[in-house]
Amino acid sequence: MFRRTIKQLKRIDDAYIIAREAGFSRREAVKIASHRSSRDAFIKLTHVPGEIGGVIVDVGANRGQLIEIAMQRFRPQKIVGIEPLPGAFAELQKKWGENPAVRLFQCAAGATNKPVELQVSHHDQASSVLPIRTDDDLLFDQRDVSLSHVIRVEQRRLDDILREAGIGQIDLLVLDVQGYELEVLRGAEDSLQNTETIMLEVSFYPQYETQSLFWNVHNYLHEKGFVLRWLGDYQTTSDGVILQADAVYVNRDR
Repeated sequence: MFRRTIKQLKRIDDAYIIAREAGFSRREAVKIASHRSSRDAFIKLTHVPGEIGGVIVDVGANRGQLIEIAMQRFRPQKIVGIEPLPGAFAELQKKWGENPAVRLFQCAAGATNKPVELQVSHHDQASSVLPIRTDDDLLFDQRDVSLSHVIRVEQRRLDDILREAGIGQIDLLVLDVQGYELEVLRGAEDSLQNTETIMLEVSFYPQYETQSLFWNVHNYLHEKGFVLRWLGDYQTTSDGVILQADAVYVNRDR
């Protein structure tokens, strides 16, 4: 518990310092550092190379935590947000639906276009198309990630979504899809050819049935011409076992 508290305090301090160095006012930096969701999104974006002034695609946008920070930090021309949870999408729509730079889609992303069952977790950011594991060896003990209920949602290929949105070139593709990364990437093969940078959550230990782990995602992206630029921000159990991390990949051909 003590080690976890120290880690949380360090992240608050790091977020504040980085925000000030990026040109945010003291008031803005305090606001960013004081809220966990905005703090985490801000720290993630510091590892993206260059200035993302074009198009950002956020798959698993939840309530727009990353969209808000990206709009402040990068001033992109266009953001596409994709979110299947009705409640989270309603908040997205309320906040960003009238913004001409933001296009929102209420659906899951995957390798095929079809209805799917979304397993909604009590901690809704852990919801997934994949069934949540209930095995005795499940190590995720910091939040209640157990199943709350199941809803039926539409799943669409990212290539089709971006074609509808009129998006060709992608500066930054963000995936936060809870073990479903490979399926989303398989539905985005055309888009990947025109993507500069990918930022995604990777897992070293399964939280969901049949989920893709780090080495599966890494090998797939390597085959598609991406190289790993950064791996960090590890999420661990209370006794230090690494469960997840964030990764940034860049397209070596662009």
